[in-house]
Amino acid sequence: MGLTGFIIVIAASIALLMLLVLKIDVHPIISLFIVAVFAGLLLQYGAAGTLEQINAGFAGTLQDIAPARTLV
Repeated sequence: MGLTGFIIVIAASIALLMLLVLKIDVHPIISLFIVAVFAGLLLQYGAAGTLEQINAGFAGTLQDIAPARTLV
């Protein structure tokens, strides 16, 4: 998949995210997960690769948030 295909998948993912959150009223975290799976599969990461990338992304975010949250 070239650059054009990548940009199309990203644009479709953003549109899907907006549709899920604004029109269908799906919770934003669930919408992000759905869109991440959608994008990962379309970008040909495969099911296992997609879930590994999602896990790594969420884990990294939680590691950054947790120390700040414990100070509050």
